[in-house]
Amino acid sequence: MTAWQRRRTALSHDWLKNRYLPALASWANILDGRIQDAVFETSFETEVLAQWETRRVEALALINSFSSEMSPRQLVIEASTMANDADLRPILAEFIHELWMFRNRVAKLVWIATARLRTADAVYLRMKDKLNDKAQVDRFTVWNDIRPDFDAFARHCRRLGRILTRFQDDISIV
Repeated sequence: MTAWQRRRTALSHDWLKNRYLPALASWANILDGRIQDAVFETSFETEVLAQWETRRVEALALINSFSSEMSPRQLVIEASTMANDADLRPILAEFIHELWMFRNRVAKLVWIATARLRTADAVYLRMKDKLNDKAQVDRFTVWNDIRPDFDAFARHCRRLGRILTRFQDDISIV
């Protein structure tokens, strides 16, 4: 498993799908009155929701590094069978990289993932601004007022999780 794959697993599977999205669902259940959890209620904004601020940077770096870290280019560069063809390796590596980019529509995948991340982030920032503007108001009143933004944020986080699963799992030659 490559370093990129480990980072994707930690971000997408371990954090987003197994911790963050379930926590957002729990918050929705609290807002709907389906469950009560006093500890979670007091810590949600600072301990759970705020994780987005550091993880969004990590997610963007992961998405942006996909084409360089998971490209088959490095397999050609590292290939010992071509040890005598040192001048040819970079040319062949670049050709294989471009072919891989084209066949796998990597640029489109990266663009879609980046757009989904930025959309979730825009909704998060709008939510955060509304929370900050109404800092002195009862929190549940505020949360009920911004519920459409919260629901949109959770939906965009789920969409981000789905697109991250579309990135290939291994480095392979076209």
